[in-house]
Amino acid sequence: MFVLFSAILDHLMSVETLAHVSRHLGTSDIILSSDFPVEEVTLATTLKAVVGALAESSGEDRAREFVRDFLLTQLAGRDVNEFWEIKDPITTLTDILKRDGRGEPEPRVIGESGSNTVLASYQVALYSDKEFLSIGYGESISIAIEMAAHDALKRLFHTTENMKPIPFTMDVGAMSDDESKRNVSINDWSSAKMENVVHC
Repeated sequence: MFVLFSAILDHLMSVETLAHVSRHLGTSDIILSSDFPVEEVTLATTLKAVVGALAESSGEDRAREFVRDFLLTQLAGRDVNEFWEIKDPITTLTDILKRDGRGEPEPRVIGESGSNTVLASYQVALYSDKEFLSIGYGESISIAIEMAAHDALKRLFHTTENMKPIPFTMDVGAMSDDESKRNVSINDWSSAKMENVVHC
């Protein structure tokens, strides 16, 4: 999960995102620069300076609220899974299930069509201890298994397409002091630890 948070942080702190927010806050009208139009990096740096000045003048909680209201809201309507890539989803899923005291994922082909054509399609379901985990589709069985593993991880991380919306009204001051809400590394992830992160 730490990898997901890091990927989202990288997206939000990118020059493109910071410049976009900065431009729409109107900083380009107050920047004194010989460049016209104002460069992206200048807009991004200006937004960081605004947050720093806000923290100095009004306190860190106000700066956090500013970041929540203007920067975090850039995630509204976005699929958070697009920000990160799991290189070996089956191994990751197996490790997580093992930490949760569950059996390894077992793939089962539950549907196929056109297996001897260029338009072959396979449907694979993953089970653990005879309990359904996820389903995946692909042009080969191995791809379908990988897609099913991705689907299982989305379900475990609560990042499916119908996930609960990001709570943009959260109390950022309280969260910053709560150790139980800290990011969990994917290497330490378990269902019990995830409860604190998701249901904040």
